[in-house]
Amino acid sequence: MQVGQIDGDTIRRLASYESQGSPVLSFYVDLNPSEYAAAGARSTAVRSLVDDAHRRIEAGEGLSHDERKQGLEAVQRVRDWFEGSGFSVEAAHGIAVFACAQDDLFEVLKLPRSVASELVVDRKPFVEPLLEMAVGGGWCVLLASRDVARMFRGGVDRLDEVAALGEETARSEGAQSQARDQGSAEEEVDDHLRRVAALLYERFKRAPFEHLALGATSELAPRLESELHPDLRARLAGRIDVDVGNASADDVLAAAQESMDEEERRREDEVLGRLRERMSDGRAAGGLENVLAALTEQRVEMLLLAHGFSASGALCPQCGWLGGAEVTRCPADETETERRDDIGDLAIDRALGQSAMVLVPRRSTEVDDLGGLAAILRY
Repeated sequence: MQVGQIDGDTIRRLASYESQGSPVLSFYVDLNPSEYAAAGARSTAVRSLVDDAHRRIEAGEGLSHDERKQGLEAVQRVRDWFEGSGFSVEAAHGIAVFACAQDDLFEVLKLPRSVASELVVDRKPFVEPLLEMAVGGGWCVLLASRDVARMFRGGVDRLDEVAALGEETARSEGAQSQARDQGSAEEEVDDHLRRVAALLYERFKRAPFEHLALGATSELAPRLESELHPDLRARLAGRIDVDVGNASADDVLAAAQESMDEEERRREDEVLGRLRERMSDGRAAGGLENVLAALTEQRVEMLLLAHGFSASGALCPQCGWLGGAEVTRCPADETETERRDDIGDLAIDRALGQSAMVLVPRRSTEVDDLGGLAAILRY
């Protein structure tokens, strides 16, 4: 079984998949070396997730006999993969595994940064954490009508539809709603919006996002907003006008672009203001060598790269020291360094590994003026 990398085509394929009944298992496994450096710790964490999957499928809530059987087959396939020779932690901060016996779905992806270990059992793969990593996708767009809702995740470059919320309720109650009076129908709408808001919050807790945009009529939008959890209301960044039932992901992205651009501009201004302030008191770094030194010392709170940044550098294979390409021996342990033609990717990887945020400003050349690389420091 070949292990893949996150890319747009893979995410779209997984996001569009929906089984006809057989459970779809989505496993996310954290490989953060600070917590799971030892093979025993990794094995324990994996075994716990797989055992949990077995118990949940065995319980069979809402599953037919055949669906339960297929679910247990998928669990066993995942267990065999983790216990076999395919499972490797090399060059990965996490692993995502998706399995469904019905259509022989079995997909394994290496993750570029740590992720909370969890198991999701549903009819569709749980892909929101992938979108966050692949797109820098801090956005969620929720479209809602009186009986259905659709959820999109991504960022300024791409959105993908990840869920149709409330669809099952709409189908089951639609035939009855025509026979009810207007007051009762409005109560149904409020119940629907309440369920949608609750489902959105459940997905937010699994895979948080920074910004939320709503697409609903002027009559429905305030009713939906009133049902949102305070954590979601705090992330509201605007409303958009689209055809809830028929809009494509590209249509939704185009409609949300103004809100995204405005929020991105505000965010960049805020970050660059902090960078200037921290530069004045020594709690920020600019230039390749200074930033790489801060990354080596694990002092970076936020890494900023100019668009298209590229520079050569050096890596100590023994202790992980990072520095300029002209350094041939590590100043910490005298190990011969390895030259890296593009140290930027390694800098990003190192920043994410120490839970730092990464930003590529689109509207300012301020980071270019600092040599293309800057960092706001923790101390």
